[in-house]
Amino acid sequence: MLFSNYFRVKPLIHLEHLAARLESGVLDDGAYDYGNKCLLQLLGFTARDLSNLGKAIEPSRDDAAALTAYSQPA
Repeated sequence: MLFSNYFRVKPLIHLEHLAARLESGVLDDGAYDYGNKCLLQLLGFTARDLSNLGKAIEPSRDDAAALTAYSQPA
């Protein structure tokens, strides 16, 4: 493991945007994409994996009970 790969890791990133940039092969050095990619690889995740985990599945607008439960804090 090379420390230089992790020197530039941005602590706050939009995972969906990072996943899209990584999938298209267009890394934004200003957004620290390479460092974030290396860190995710070390952890065994992809940006897409984590982005998908963070997406909420909204209930159907026709299901009033599910909408009420969805809107309640956990």
